Amino acid sequence: MAKRTYINSGWSSSLDAVEITAPEAAPAHAESNEVPLDAATEPFRHSGWRYHRNKIAAALEKAGVSRRRCIRFAACGKRCWILKNATTDEDHVLAVEHCHDRFCLPCAQARSARLSSNLLKLCEGKDLRFFTFTLRHSHATLQSQLDRLTQSWKKLRTKSVWKNTQHGGVAVIEVKRGKNSNRWHPHLHVIGEGDFVPQSEITTTWKQITGDSFIVDVRRLRDAKEAVRYISKYAAKGIDLTGQCDVSQLAEAIKALGSKRLVQCYGTWSRLRTTDNPTTESWSRWITLEELLLRAKAGSIEARMIVRKLQDKGEFATSQFRHTGLPEPPIDPTLL
Repeated sequence: MAKRTYINSGWSSSLDAVEITAPEAAPAHAESNEVPLDAATEPFRHSGWRYHRNKIAAALEKAGVSRRRCIRFAACGKRCWILKNATTDEDHVLAVEHCHDRFCLPCAQARSARLSSNLLKLCEGKDLRFFTFTLRHSHATLQSQLDRLTQSWKKLRTKSVWKNTQHGGVAVIEVKRGKNSNRWHPHLHVIGEGDFVPQSEITTTWKQITGDSFIVDVRRLRDAKEAVRYISKYAAKGIDLTGQCDVSQLAEAIKALGSKRLVQCYGTWSRLRTTDNPTTESWSRWITLEELLLRAKAGSIEARMIVRKLQDKGEFATSQFRHTGLPEPPIDPTLL
């Protein structure tokens, strides 16, 4: 029997888990790489990447991660609830169990949304630049390349060309695998607050540190929205290697990344918590998604209105609603 731990965070939405379930024993499906989904939940969280999700589930097992992590990954998206705004009692959002695994695409997108919201306020009125640091392509393991990349980044921040011009910022690791080269390509994307720095000086210093890598992209950002757009683009990917890797290669990535921080603040930004919930709104549970859909199918105008509002907010699409086998919500604007 599952042991449930409920989290009272004061705020829950479709971006945050309302409960975490840690089963005491592996369920019957645990020996299979096929990830089971609730019939009502599948169209709203994982249907768009189910093939890749099963691939990652197999890679997690091959990498030898804990059974608890595998089970949490498989359970992501279950027990979907409709939450009511405790203040207005009118606004609604979807809330599901999240696994928070860095290889889970919807969870990565949720982290990116929180990161974007927090960074938008932080970046306002600041002189910002976007840097991309790369390593020369090689056949080295991902683990060795990631270690080299992070150590080189650490050394760069001790050099005068950086210390005298840059004050603080946020860095995001991106990992790719070449479709044709079959080699790993880790990158480091950085939003930096500071003064002008010649690209030639940064490039020269980066090559001195790495010994052979000289490709560094530097561009000034026009406004906070542009800065957030750049960084959230890479944060939202998570480690999206499913289309480029087989299960064994994904397992290598899982091992190599281990506990490495994919998003890291530095300098004057080092104490900032960029992935905290950006709102203090209070939400309370109302009914399950399954119950809402059953009410809509039974003809409840209120239930159909809420489904339509959730559609309009981007919680799920009309095409996804069709997957449930229920009639579509009313389109009569007088009902909304």
